[in-house]
Amino acid sequence: MVWCFHFKKEEINLNCLTRGLGFWFHASLLFIIIPAKKCLELLSMFPFFCFTLSTALHETHSYRQVRKDFVLTAPTRVRATRGSCLVIPCSYVLPKTYPKLNTYHGLWKKGSKGLNVASSQGNHPVHQDYQRRTSFLGPVLKKNCTWMLAGVQDSDAALYFFRIELPGYKSYSWITQPTEVQVVDAKFPEVILTGGGAGRDVLAFCSVVHSCPQNPPALTWNRRGTGMSGSIWVDDWQRMVYSILHFRSEHNTTMELRCTVTYHGGQRLYSAARYG
Repeated sequence: MVWCFHFKKEEINLNCLTRGLGFWFHASLLFIIIPAKKCLELLSMFPFFCFTLSTALHETHSYRQVRKDFVLTAPTRVRATRGSCLVIPCSYVLPKTYPKLNTYHGLWKKGSKGLNVASSQGNHPVHQDYQRRTSFLGPVLKKNCTWMLAGVQDSDAALYFFRIELPGYKSYSWITQPTEVQVVDAKFPEVILTGGGAGRDVLAFCSVVHSCPQNPPALTWNRRGTGMSGSIWVDDWQRMVYSILHFRSEHNTTMELRCTVTYHGGQRLYSAARYG
């Protein structure tokens, strides 16, 4: 997929004032709409600026449903950054014949042995390897089974499935609809820049895709300038954080511009590009 940040005057003035922060697709391009207060700031830098960024958006998710009475919506596969956190978005639907109850109990289980790794209530013990690392982000009573895992480690790579327990009624496990968690190395940020030369403007863009929306990574530059930063959803479980930097080059010699990403947990990686 190609990402395109398109700062075209007539489009930005219209859309950012009416829609704020958002995005829409056109053919194979994703146009990013920035907050209104940033419009004039960026337009003063460049009246038109567009570049493409190849982003590794690998087989993100494939939602499935089984049986008309028990339905689960969750990703089939997610990639978690080692040392950071992971969020699995999840929702479910119960048979219409089930009455509305005041108590639902949700469990996330691991592997064929069904180890308890997360519990929406305290009456089911969680395996010791997952204690104080997992939590439900939404109320299970409202059909939200979204689960967060912190401090991701290699041993977390496995299949996980959700189970709902209803007092006095049939409980159900979506064991045939597991979510595969893959543990991967932290990603280096991607840096793209344009311009350069003594007394000329330089506009740089840095981004990284992550799976920890509750504790997103931070992006920093090795020099000062003006610009903006933010984040957008790539899909239901990945976000992209980005930073745009504008400055005027002071040197005729080639200089290095460095963008550093700091992940939740403290891991730091950087990428660099040269200008001048």
